[in-house]
Amino acid sequence: MLKIQLIRCNVRFDCSPADNHSRMAFTLIELLVVIAIVGVLVGMLLPAVQMVRESARRTSCANNFKQIALAVQNYESARKKFPAGITSASAQPYRSMTWLTQLLPYLEQTNLWDQAVEDYRLDPSPFLSHLAMRTPVNTFACPSDPDSGKQQWTHQFRLIASTNYLGSNGTNYLTEDGVFGRDSRTRTADISDGTSYTILAGERPPSPDFWYGWWYAGNGQAGTGSLDMLMGAREINGTHPYTTYLESCPVGPYRFAKGKRGQMCDTLHWWSFHPGGAQFAFCDGSIRFLGYSADEILPQMATRAGSEVVAAWDE
Repeated sequence: MLKIQLIRCNVRFDCSPADNHSRMAFTLIELLVVIAIVGVLVGMLLPAVQMVRESARRTSCANNFKQIALAVQNYESARKKFPAGITSASAQPYRSMTWLTQLLPYLEQTNLWDQAVEDYRLDPSPFLSHLAMRTPVNTFACPSDPDSGKQQWTHQFRLIASTNYLGSNGTNYLTEDGVFGRDSRTRTADISDGTSYTILAGERPPSPDFWYGWWYAGNGQAGTGSLDMLMGAREINGTHPYTTYLESCPVGPYRFAKGKRGQMCDTLHWWSFHPGGAQFAFCDGSIRFLGYSADEILPQMATRAGSEVVAAWDE
């Protein structure tokens, strides 16, 4: 039988039968090279993993937004009008209620709606005793936001739940020429610019102090809901001289631009944690991702009857 032996050669080219018990070992240089290669591969892999995760979060965020947009259409079909962006502080029986709260029965949240009705019966003011005020609703939160879907403490010892989806009040809170406003009663027939070209709502994370961005009830600027659950494409800071925690921010107008977590003045414009832009719901029920370069045409798309022609948008 032919027997094959491993042969080991030294640098002098002397060959001898290999020791069956000997093992090859890495030199220090080889070990450092391997570590460097592994480091490079990990450095390349982590951004790819983060991109995949963000893609999944963005898809989930769009699905939530889609449910909200369809709920608005179902609400309009049943009641012949869109929900009011916010009810006034004197409205009966539901004061300071947001458009999102009015959608609860159309989002398979009937139990929470029934709780809200009962709480309003017991206490007309929704801000302290109402259970839903501090109840997170996953459909109203974007997973890309690290603070979404959680209870948060804010000023005046209030425990609240927030939203990432703000209805369009048009240009700003003074004009209220969008789909939503204080005690608004918009119908599809009122959107003469076309439902496919008119923004229903857009993304913006809650303010860093969680004073703005409440989904259940709120006030916003001058009781219009602005910055709280509504937003304008060229929103302005009209809070002076009141103490509303935005006194240090310029008057504006503000534009659709990249924001940063922890920056209070970014409360005054649409933005998101998605790279490059934010998602918007349109009045036809569609969800589209708009890059920040779409800022120039955003005011035209934010109004419901401005007679503007919008030819294209970034997606």
